[in-house]
Amino acid sequence: MKKIFFSKYRFQNLLVCFFLYLMVGPFFEHFRYGSIAMDVFLTAVLVLAVHSIYKRDKILWISIILLCLALLFFWTDKLGVLKLSDKTLYLFICLYIFSIVYSFLQYIFSAKKVDTNLISATLCLYLLLGFLWGTIYALVEAYIPGSFAGELITGTGSASDQLHYFYYFSYVTLTTLGYGDILPQTKGATALCQGEAILGQFFTAVLVARLVGIQVSQKFTDKT
Repeated sequence: MKKIFFSKYRFQNLLVCFFLYLMVGPFFEHFRYGSIAMDVFLTAVLVLAVHSIYKRDKILWISIILLCLALLFFWTDKLGVLKLSDKTLYLFICLYIFSIVYSFLQYIFSAKKVDTNLISATLCLYLLLGFLWGTIYALVEAYIPGSFAGELITGTGSASDQLHYFYYFSYVTLTTLGYGDILPQTKGATALCQGEAILGQFFTAVLVARLVGIQVSQKFTDKT
């Protein structure tokens, strides 16, 4: 029963974990083990993302290997077992999320009917794009310090805190909201921000058109 639940509702489970990490987790920071709770939520998001991949997808095992390496570096650093460069951690997370995004795109653009899973997968893809771009921002800042400025990322302690703030900045950019509390400082950083803002607009247009197209095709098929 549990296996069926986690398989059937894999996209919905991922959405719940996204909600916990992005909306609930930050309120735990005032508690004693608040940062650990945030890291657990982030780990759950990453694990459930690979669980959502179509099981016969060729990229599945590549994603699993990247996930294992990313979590190994993440938790050994978090627990103080082994201190590794943040660049290595961000790189593996970035490659992992990219593989997940690729798999989700395959699933969405090969779907033949609109159902709850397809809509949930589309929402997950949007959130994963924010994760991907946020990790890229963190990676750029790690390799080129000073690419971004702002009180939120100034003196940030752990790599997980840095990631959280860059994910926040990524979603602000993806939705073209632009609070201005984190700002790009180099041409490369501004180019990335421009790219994400453009992607956010095209994503809505293209994916909505895709879902409408599938729905119309589905109705036409049912009539014939």
